[in-house]
Amino acid sequence: MGDLYSTQLLPTAAVHRSSLTGYLDAIWNSTAEKLTSVASYSFPNLARSLVLGSLKSLTIGQLRIVTPENNVLVFGDVEQDSDSNSLAIPKAELRIKRPSFWTRVLLSESLGFAEAYMYGDVAGALTPQHIQAQSITSSILSMPRLLTAARFLGDLSTTRANISAHYDIDNTMFSAFLSTDMNYSSAIFKDYNEDLVGSNTSRRQLESLEEGQIRKMKNLIYQTRIQSNHRLLEIGELYPDSWGSLAILTVQLTGCTIHTLTLSSEQQSLAEERIKAAGLSDKITVHLMDYRDLKKRKEWKHYFDRFISVEMMEHVGKEFFETYWETVDWALKEDGDVVGCVQVITLPEARVEQYDKEVDFIRKWSTPLPLTYNPLGKY
Repeated sequence: MGDLYSTQLLPTAAVHRSSLTGYLDAIWNSTAEKLTSVASYSFPNLARSLVLGSLKSLTIGQLRIVTPENNVLVFGDVEQDSDSNSLAIPKAELRIKRPSFWTRVLLSESLGFAEAYMYGDVAGALTPQHIQAQSITSSILSMPRLLTAARFLGDLSTTRANISAHYDIDNTMFSAFLSTDMNYSSAIFKDYNEDLVGSNTSRRQLESLEEGQIRKMKNLIYQTRIQSNHRLLEIGELYPDSWGSLAILTVQLTGCTIHTLTLSSEQQSLAEERIKAAGLSDKITVHLMDYRDLKKRKEWKHYFDRFISVEMMEHVGKEFFETYWETVDWALKEDGDVVGCVQVITLPEARVEQYDKEVDFIRKWSTPLPLTYNPLGKY
């Protein structure tokens, strides 16, 4: 059986040195993985007892657990099946395939459950109503979760490692689920609930993802009020305005000149290829660089008229907001008509304190972003 944590990242075109917190997180993950597969069953058995004990406080709905020995354990409302209203009460059944399931859940709670499902340790479904019992291990395991959370801070070495892991994957994978414009950020549909409607709906013909993305790009261009004589700075950091789509459309509609930044060599390569195919290489330049390195280009001080950043600030981290905006201010012209437009994923401020202490499934396995709750920082 392979090591889930040591193989959690797909091959990338570029590898960057991890930060100290990244190494500590890797050590914790490796230790946790070894605990799930120790030859002696003492730890998995202890984990099983602790997890099952915590489920005794379940009061809403019914959870049935089928063990590898085909024993059935029922938690919650054990009389539910005879209740006439049982169909309205949440019910789920989990089939435990391997003892390592208990260890994963004990060590990482809901994240551990998701990883157990990924690894084939469990089958079935667990609805949110069942996750109401606070794990008895939460205080003991707060430090490992904080280490994992620290891995996603926005310092330079951590950012480069995270970006390489997530965005330097072969472009073929991204093209499999993105529309042809290759926008890897939120679209704007005529109906804001469009993306929540199932494909089997009987409603009118739904807009395509590409239509929503084109509307989003045109909205950004319109909001920024770009003219043909303008120089536009686009800090993509991770994806150069959607592998070149935003830059290409912007130049086609306005005739401006664009400098765009990215940390992904794979995305730089494809963006440059698409820009060349559009005949716009003289108008658009893709730079493989971090936004903090902007000031190394002395000629860029107060050089740009316009600024766009699409879903990049989530990766900055609140500790670096001031640095980010000071850098943008340094690059934009001091006088005259200067306009910037930022699209960002935000988080309700009421959730910030708890979110800073934990790592959810999305941050660890999908997008390494600390969601933004105040993208302007002190400004």
